[in-house]
Amino acid sequence: MAIKQEELEHVNQELDGLMAILSHDLRSPIQTLQAYGKLLREKVYAQIDNDSKHFIDRIQHTAYHMSTLLSDLLSLSKVNKIKNPYEEFHVNDLIVSVRESVESDFNRFNVELIVRDTMPVIYSDRVKLREVFLNLINNAIKYSSKIPNQHPVIEIGYTQKDNYHEFYVKDNGIGIEPKFHDKIFELFVRLHSRTEYDGTGAGLNITRKIMNSLNGKIWVASEIGQGATFYFTVPVLKKD
Repeated sequence: MAIKQEELEHVNQELDGLMAILSHDLRSPIQTLQAYGKLLREKVYAQIDNDSKHFIDRIQHTAYHMSTLLSDLLSLSKVNKIKNPYEEFHVNDLIVSVRESVESDFNRFNVELIVRDTMPVIYSDRVKLREVFLNLINNAIKYSSKIPNQHPVIEIGYTQKDNYHEFYVKDNGIGIEPKFHDKIFELFVRLHSRTEYDGTGAGLNITRKIMNSLNGKIWVASEIGQGATFYFTVPVLKKD
């Protein structure tokens, strides 16, 4: 039997309430773990053996991972519910804003960012598109910053199509086997262990949900050892 619309809305409201409760109830003990882990490191780290140092490191790492996981889950629950006002903006300005928010990683890994000078002015959800660029740039840095004897190079480009804008974010990272091109957009899918690359595996799923909410698409072109290029599209809309 099909679920009635009002029943579906009621279920979604209950899920929203559950997420709010979980967020509140889980965030406090996570913050406590982080605080005590920091105190232990400051007070006893220099006086203890390597095994004990490892235990403290694991406490801090696990608390950080739990905090990130909770944030990702909350982001997933909000993607389709948040309706930001559409506005006209220049994509170059959006990219500058994203870069400023991750400037420390750009400096740490000596990231080279190439932005093609064809970026357009578009009418869309600026907040959500900023999150897409942020996720893809962070992803590019993560998977291109550990390759010996090279620094990350990220290229952002644009092509005008008939009824949609097509963007791409390209990196010189480790690449992705073609058989995993669809799978990486599934929730919590990881192709590498956390010791190799940190993260929860939710970033690309969140990005795909954002694109779906904007009536756009996202996909990847990549081969192992040849970097990855993520393409995404946004409908061409006119401001009323």
